[in-house]
Order: sequence, then structure tokens, then C-alpha cells
Amino acid sequence: MRIPSEFAIKDRNIGVRCDGNDTDERQFTPLSRALACAKDFFEARLSPEEFRDLLSKVEETKVPDLRGRNPEGIVEVDRYIELVLTQYSRLSSRAYSNVEDLFVAADVPSLSHPT
Repeated sequence: MRIPSEFAIKDRNIGVRCDGNDTDERQFTPLSRALACAKDFFEARLSPEEFRDLLSKVEETKVPDLRGRNPEGIVEVDRYIELVLTQYSRLSSRAYSNVEDLFVAADVPSLSHPT
């Protein structure tokens, strides 16, 4: 599965970077940056309700920025990626199912689902 470049949260100039050591167990990104990345990729691809639900889930994962640089909070990168990739997987499965339904409607033999 190809990961879209819209998920490259490190390349964004939104919010103040949460620089940590590469050896830190947990990495963080500004909430505003995480929400902007999710919006760029998912807003046009999800129903309004699904989109609001995703943004709500991202916002639920925020924690205070103890350094005070991001007053809206920060998000653990691993948790954010988990939420985004779960939604992306659902989207991919839905697209595959829609294509499969088209094949069935056209009376074309079914495709095997890629793994």
C-alpha cells in the first residue's frame, strides 16, 4: 500500500515543531498540523459525518504541550498515524468493494482482493 504524501506531517509549517531526540520513545506533532494533514487528504474523500468523526478522534488524542509552544496541544505521532491509516484502509477497502460491485453488475468475473 502506498502512503500518500499528504500524511507527511514533518514537512508541514503549521504549528511549532515538537523536536525531540530520535531516541525518544514517543514523538509528537502539533495538533494543528495533524488536523491540517487529515483535512488535506480526507475532507474530499469522506462523508461530512465520517470526516468530523476522524477529526474528533484526532482531537481526543491531544495532550498539553508542556513546553508551551503549541497552546492547542500536541498529538503523539504513532497514535495519529494509527488513526489515519485505519481510516485510509477503510477507504481503500470501500473503493475495492465498489469496483468489485461494478464487475458483478457488468457480469465480469470477480477480482481477488490484494493483500
